[in-house]
Amino acid sequence: MKVSVLIPYFQGRRPLLERTLWLLKNQTYEDYEVWILDDGSNENVSELCGGKIIYEKLRDYGSPPRASNMAWNHAYRKCDGEFIILTHPEYMAPLNAIERLVELYDGSARLEPVALALPSSALGIIDTLDWKSDLKLLQHVPDFWTFRTPWGWTNMDATAWCHHFAFTGQTREAWDLTDFIPVTEQRGMNDSWIVDIEVEMGRPPRCVDFSVYHQHHERTTEWPFPERSVRHRRHRENN
Repeated sequence: MKVSVLIPYFQGRRPLLERTLWLLKNQTYEDYEVWILDDGSNENVSELCGGKIIYEKLRDYGSPPRASNMAWNHAYRKCDGEFIILTHPEYMAPLNAIERLVELYDGSARLEPVALALPSSALGIIDTLDWKSDLKLLQHVPDFWTFRTPWGWTNMDATAWCHHFAFTGQTREAWDLTDFIPVTEQRGMNDSWIVDIEVEMGRPPRCVDFSVYHQHHERTTEWPFPERSVRHRRHRENN
């Protein structure tokens, strides 16, 4: 089954993308492609691409920030995959991440790993660790388990719940049950658009047996996003 991994790209995340792409270029799964949708950078990320990594420039540098789903929708219409994975340039996924999503998918729900956040201090030491062979080594960076994410919890809290579009995937047929994701430029809503609909359909996202690692980056939108914060607070109250 052909897999397409779709990644919107924004200004200022090239070092993060380089680590992410090394992992994606060396996946154990064979039949896949990765789309990098450049939505307004001047960092020449196209030179990082080639082979399985497809680059497309959507907008010029200086364009106003907008939601990731605009790029995802563009790529969704053009890619060849039967299984579609949505992620971001900062998420480091294990070398068998694509293989595991495809193996674990049973058609009942969208699959999503737990997203563990790396503190900003980790970026100075991350490449002294052998993350290319074992991403779990990232859990040993200082303050990893006590680091509090912008959405209000620590990595220890996050292990109880999968959240955000962090290397989330399902078949194209399943994505189409919700008409993929809405076309809107409103930012910070990408994981709220679908979850409530999926729950109503009896298809809440299902957590998988591996984690991905969110590399710290400067944010261009005020945190916390109200809708996401309400949902996360409700989850904490119910658990």
